[in-house]
Amino acid sequence: RLSFIKLDSAPGTEDVLRLIGVLAQPRTYSSTHARKEYTAPGHYSLMFLVAAFCGLRQGEIWALRGKDVDGAVLNVDRQLTWVKGKPHFTLPKGGKRRQVFIEETVEGFPLRAMLEARAAEVGVNGRLFPTPKGGLFRRSNFARDVMSPLRAAAWPGTRWSFHGLRHHYCRWLLDRGAPIQDVADLAGHSNAQVTWTLYISPVKGLMKRMQALGSEEPDAGEGT
Repeated sequence: RLSFIKLDSAPGTEDVLRLIGVLAQPRTYSSTHARKEYTAPGHYSLMFLVAAFCGLRQGEIWALRGKDVDGAVLNVDRQLTWVKGKPHFTLPKGGKRRQVFIEETVEGFPLRAMLEARAAEVGVNGRLFPTPKGGLFRRSNFARDVMSPLRAAAWPGTRWSFHGLRHHYCRWLLDRGAPIQDVADLAGHSNAQVTWTLYISPVKGLMKRMQALGSEEPDAGEGT
């Protein structure tokens, strides 16, 4: 059942930038649970930028190939899923392929050029965001080895997940004035009502409307 996602339930743009800053540092991340050292590869920063400023789901990001980057457009044609321990590439959630607009620059990062360079590096059929050993991600391993130590370093005291970057994307678009239907299409929601329910507070603007109502004076001679 869908419900409104509170503002503090997902990272804001400043939180995203702090996370990217942590990823860019030449350091090793420790995961207590995994009991091993983990160094973030260079393409990880781009992966998190795509999540935060293109709004793809986790499995959709891991299924991206070089040929899916087409100038200002990112083609979202499939997602990675695991069934009985084996990887499968299926249509995105709801069976809906879509295209996402790639901003030329976001918060000082040349996102479009970064994606084009990465696509050229891996080749037409190469995966944009593989594991450090070139394999396919599993959600549980990614959560343990990547998100857990990264969250501890960049977002201490929160329970935000990688999926929270998708929430950031939708709010980021809405805050810039994007129409609800456009956000729904870019995010791959089943309809605009889903977008409205998740990101538009049912009382949005209520206090301002009440304040304006109270400041209005009735016309002269108006009865009660």
